[in-house]
Amino acid sequence: MIIIIIGIIIVLILHTLRINKCIEKYKASDPTQPEKCFYDYELITLHGTFVLALENNLVQLKKIKGKLLPSVCILDMIINRKSGWDKFLDNEASRHGTADRKSTLIAYLKENYDLTVAYANSNGLEFLTKPTQLMVPTNPRTFNPDGTEIKVAKTLDILKDFQDTLAKKIDKEAGL
Repeated sequence: MIIIIIGIIIVLILHTLRINKCIEKYKASDPTQPEKCFYDYELITLHGTFVLALENNLVQLKKIKGKLLPSVCILDMIINRKSGWDKFLDNEASRHGTADRKSTLIAYLKENYDLTVAYANSNGLEFLTKPTQLMVPTNPRTFNPDGTEIKVAKTLDILKDFQDTLAKKIDKEAGL
């Protein structure tokens, strides 16, 4: 019994080190580029929205991405059944007091989202937490004769869109 507990603790420590290594690698990267965890078109598009919203403040862009990156990486790990996904959810289930893996994942992502919203509100980034009008490129991208990109005004609720996208991914892809 003790060997099993020690084994689980070792697996969790190694898993945490792997996530921390991913986050450390992220800290040295260009904040305008999505990481590997942003694995599909919807998440890459959402990343582009964050870049547009914070293009004049790359320090805050990097910080807010650092707050969201664990959620995206964990979702990627679970959807793609990467090593340790099940042990991570089992460990989080005991921490959150949830009965099944899907509710555990939802609880983990909600906790991370709430911390991100609190960070945004306390650091002058409230525009990420409520509908805000941004100038976004047309889809498909079009250009003026002088070569400048055509942008249109669009109202976005950036963090809410992030939360909705993750919820949709859980329902469609997580298989829990």
